[in-house]
Amino acid sequence: ATVAPYPAPYGRVGCDSPKALVENSIEAMKSEDETVDFIVVTGDLSAHSLFNTTVLDAIEFVSDELRETFPKTRVFPCLGNNDVPADYYIPTPPTNWYESVWALWKDFIICSSCEWRSGVESTSEASLKETFLLGGYYRVDLTSKMTLLVLNTVYYSASVKSEYRTALFESTAAGQLTWLTEQLAAAEKDARKVLISGHVPPGLNPYDLSGFWVSSATQKYVSITARLYPHVIIGQLFAHMHKDDFKIFFAQENQIEQSSPMLFTSAVSPVYNNNPNFRLMFLNDETQTIADYRQWYLDLAIADEYMATHWLNEYTFSQSFPSPLGQLINSQRIFDLGNQILSKTDDSTWHNYVWHRQAEYLPDTITFSRFRLYCVIQNWNATSLDACRKAHPFIPG
Repeated sequence: ATVAPYPAPYGRVGCDSPKALVENSIEAMKSEDETVDFIVVTGDLSAHSLFNTTVLDAIEFVSDELRETFPKTRVFPCLGNNDVPADYYIPTPPTNWYESVWALWKDFIICSSCEWRSGVESTSEASLKETFLLGGYYRVDLTSKMTLLVLNTVYYSASVKSEYRTALFESTAAGQLTWLTEQLAAAEKDARKVLISGHVPPGLNPYDLSGFWVSSATQKYVSITARLYPHVIIGQLFAHMHKDDFKIFFAQENQIEQSSPMLFTSAVSPVYNNNPNFRLMFLNDETQTIADYRQWYLDLAIADEYMATHWLNEYTFSQSFPSPLGQLINSQRIFDLGNQILSKTDDSTWHNYVWHRQAEYLPDTITFSRFRLYCVIQNWNATSLDACRKAHPFIPG
């Protein structure tokens, strides 16, 4: 570890969040809107390079802050690769890891004292416990028309060591995808729409073009979400990259009706060259769609310089990326947005995208090119990526 040559009470870019930043960010969320219906936390409540009980301590600290600040709001977290006993190590019985995390999370997932404006019970303790203790995943009903499926996608990460992939590990991973398919089929039957959240995303890593997941899991997941049930899924919420981004995966090339959109949140942690940030999403229950979102960020250099925080309204999606579709975020919108990055006549989409990507921290246009990012947005396997790369050589800038 290194020490900054200046006071950094709220942390510094390149390091994980100190407690002061976590506390301040959660307070900022409340000050911007105290009436949110629920909070989705897309994983990695713990910092990097922690192990066993220190991971649980970190998860408990963040969970307690959320519970104390939002005592009447349901919180739906998922497990990230840093929320397990060691990085990318998924525990299997007879360990009690899931029981330990369950004890920390169950009260604000169920939250019997919460004011649930939809009038719908989000989940019962029995149904939550059944799948969470099995593999760290679960379902909650947001309204009478919309459901959230929270996945434990660490199971599919290509970074999981081969010695961790026991028979029980593989059967649990496969079982979660079977459960996902069953949940989507049930939603289709009941005319419900579904949001999916997770931490490690499927698809390609824009840094080195490797797959985030093992290829067999990615292929099956894309088949489920983009081929079988794209009409049921209104969106997918992922994280992990510490980048504000979006993707669209096609079961058949450029066939919108056979695709599923993803939105990536950046992070409170500034460890990967990003300013801390969070977003407020707007769902339209009548049309069962993602309508819009608004994002705030903290200029970390200014906060440390003046020993005070001022969270700024970074952007609203519909204003930074206007569309004839209006305030609606769906597959067509994400597909159009990806294409606009390569516009020959209007560079506003590219400029907004590259600055928002790291929450107003210095955009990395030397390592990345817009053509590389474009290809990763719309392609999830090496074959289609190679075709895109031939059509659009990765020229820097």
